[in-house]
Amino acid sequence: MTNPEIRRLEHELRQAQHARAKAQEWINDHFSATARGSIIADIEYLRGRERYFVDQINERKDRLRAARNEQQRHRLREDISNIQHNLQTAKRNWEAARARLSRYDANRRQQVGKLQDAERKVRNIQDRLHRARNHR
Repeated sequence: MTNPEIRRLEHELRQAQHARAKAQEWINDHFSATARGSIIADIEYLRGRERYFVDQINERKDRLRAARNEQQRHRLREDISNIQHNLQTAKRNWEAARARLSRYDANRRQQVGKLQDAERKVRNIQDRLHRARNHR
């Protein structure tokens, strides 16, 4: 290969190395074990809330069966209704957190794929440059 072709490959190599560095930097900036761990902690917390509300509903239902007067029964029914509303909110929040984790993992896989593509491109250009220098 001629000198202009080698210079062109060297330029391509610098561009590819820069793209690879940018991809790695983006992954380092946006994906950390603590970010993923935070989402998982949210999911576990919300699952615990859900179990707590189910236990509270069951406890109120037991008390409702044992209630002696209508005033107690009415108050317990209101409690059950409020707790069921809290339970539904906890379930929605739990599902949203699981969706966040899925999006996080999908985005990370996509970005790692881009990084691997950039690394392949760098290796390919390095190989072409090496062949060009050796076959002059």
